[in-house]
Amino acid sequence: MKARVPEREAPAVDAGPVDMVTPASKGAFGVRAAEQVGRFALLILLIACLIGFSAVRPQSFGTLDNVFTILGGQAEVVLLALAITIPLMAGSFDFSAGAVVSTTTVALLGLLADSHLEPALAVAAVVGLALLIGVVNAFLVTVVRIHSLVATLGTATVLSSFWTWYLGPHSGLIVIPPAAASFEALARGSLAGVPLPLIYIAVVVLALELVLHLAPVGRRLYVAGANPRAARLSGIRTERYVFASFVAAAVLAGVAGVMLAARHGTATPGDGDPLLFPAFTAAFLGATTIRPGRFNPTGTAIAAFALAVFVAGLIAVGASPYLQPVLNGGALIVAVALSAWSGTLRISQARREQLRALRRRAAA
Repeated sequence: MKARVPEREAPAVDAGPVDMVTPASKGAFGVRAAEQVGRFALLILLIACLIGFSAVRPQSFGTLDNVFTILGGQAEVVLLALAITIPLMAGSFDFSAGAVVSTTTVALLGLLADSHLEPALAVAAVVGLALLIGVVNAFLVTVVRIHSLVATLGTATVLSSFWTWYLGPHSGLIVIPPAAASFEALARGSLAGVPLPLIYIAVVVLALELVLHLAPVGRRLYVAGANPRAARLSGIRTERYVFASFVAAAVLAGVAGVMLAARHGTATPGDGDPLLFPAFTAAFLGATTIRPGRFNPTGTAIAAFALAVFVAGLIAVGASPYLQPVLNGGALIVAVALSAWSGTLRISQARREQLRALRRRAAA
């Protein structure tokens, strides 16, 4: 009698991955929506501050002239912050930018008052001086291989000695001469009701966005700052981009010095020094918006305006003016922490996407 052989079970047919709705996929839309809100959180905060403080103080704060005054008064800070942003994108620091503002302010009014140059020639001369300072910084960092923090602090110290020496015979103050009074219209004029400084800022931000985010040079600058070794292996001459970033930063700082001289009409020792800390705060806070985790010109400008409106609104409702340094310091700490967190989150998200891709390939 034959033994009965048990029937073998049919092998399970692999129908491929099943498209299931998981809790993770359900929450994907919410995560993406939260990311989009986070990208524009600072802009939303700026608009909310304008609306909120205008509702509380409609007669003093909530006027268009007052808003233009607040935003236009930040022209030098925004320009300086934009200048600082460029080396930060390349992974470097420029702590001489405030001293460049002071130097160009003193040199410009000195040329107008002592040498009686035409305003256009004087502006061209001081912007050229700023460019030369940027070349010196770039040479120290890229050729001599001094750390950017040390090199730019040394340059700032040398520059501060220069304008302190130059202002000695002027009793520490230079006033714009009456013959060059028309020069002040550069910072005090308006076009179609909009202050000229805001128009200058819009043009500079647009130009930087086009160059740094749409042109190949901007992408290479980002790569050179994020991973210099990988950039060199891919054929990018990182030193050239770092060099150019310092030159561009110095030129923009020189333009900020021209704006400061035109708006105030005077030059005193260290005019640019108080602008340096708010500029760095705006640059780091701007890295948390628009393109979180990356320094970007639009985010920098929005951050500077948001801080200015918030401080002006608090002062309008009765806060002490001495609160501004406290807010700037706190904002800088929060901005650096958020910037580091955003960068870490972006890296973790990229790794998760790679892991999901590997799992899909393995399941296919």
